[in-house]
Amino acid sequence: MATQGRRRGGADEEDLKEQVAMCCRVLYSEGLMRNVGHLTLRIPGTDRFFLGFNRYTYGDTQAKDIITFDLSARKVAGPEVLLPYETFIYTEVLKARPDVNSVLHVHMPVTLAFGIAGREILPLYLHDSEVLRFGVTTVDNPLLASTVDRGQAIARALREASACHMRGHGQVIVGETAEQATNRAMQLEDGAKINLMALQLNPHPKTLTGTEMEEFVYENRRTPETSAIEPYSAIRKRIPGVALGQVGYLARELAAKQKARS
Repeated sequence: MATQGRRRGGADEEDLKEQVAMCCRVLYSEGLMRNVGHLTLRIPGTDRFFLGFNRYTYGDTQAKDIITFDLSARKVAGPEVLLPYETFIYTEVLKARPDVNSVLHVHMPVTLAFGIAGREILPLYLHDSEVLRFGVTTVDNPLLASTVDRGQAIARALREASACHMRGHGQVIVGETAEQATNRAMQLEDGAKINLMALQLNPHPKTLTGTEMEEFVYENRRTPETSAIEPYSAIRKRIPGVALGQVGYLARELAAKQKARS
């Protein structure tokens, strides 16, 4: 499969592992990924991808914990651990969506409640436009995606959207980078919380128009690597290995590492 991205191998792949590990720590710190779910990232120019994993807690995920799989769900490299059952989510979505490089599976509670209730998460808050402008689709099967058929069903249900409910189970969220998928997860859960509050005040709140969302995304989109977490720059938590409040932190950190190696 032809994919765009940096050259394969060596330092570049180590940098990608660092990205996955950092995003796992961010998701853990925000309460969006505890001890279930996974974040994956395609390795450019290959038929392989990295999967974020930590046998104890995602809050401690490091690059050495990352597992490498190929698109047939075969483990290629990584620590000796019990492999996840739902690898077919990632293989089938990555095969179906060449525009996607990162696939995230989480179980965010407020978003989950909307999926269970069959209620749309309305586009109410401008800063959630990146994930909600295409809507959230649903796959009507709560079981573990432990087969190719179930993974393909998720890929079909996702269509061109950025997020999909797994009814009564969790969510699948995609992005061009691990950071973008992480950011979209935070946006989606924020959007669900805002919907929950707004609908109690007014059962028919005014929603954003498609034009408003598209214009906002166009005006605010820079490169995925430097802007993905920017809407959350107000978050000042210190997380091992990353400060969320620093826009472009990861890009600068990786550039410094590459310079030091050269």
